[in-house]
Amino acid sequence: MTRSICRHHMNISLSLSVTMTRLYSSSSYANFILRCRIGCH
Repeated sequence: MTRSICRHHMNISLSLSVTMTRLYSSSSYANFILRCRIGCH
């Protein structure tokens, strides 16, 4: 179930990727993705 939740979470993040990058810096966004990947694995 964790994988499905992560995939759904990643889909949302990808949809808001443009807004996220505009609001936050690339480094902050990279850290957010890193945390998601660590949470999945």
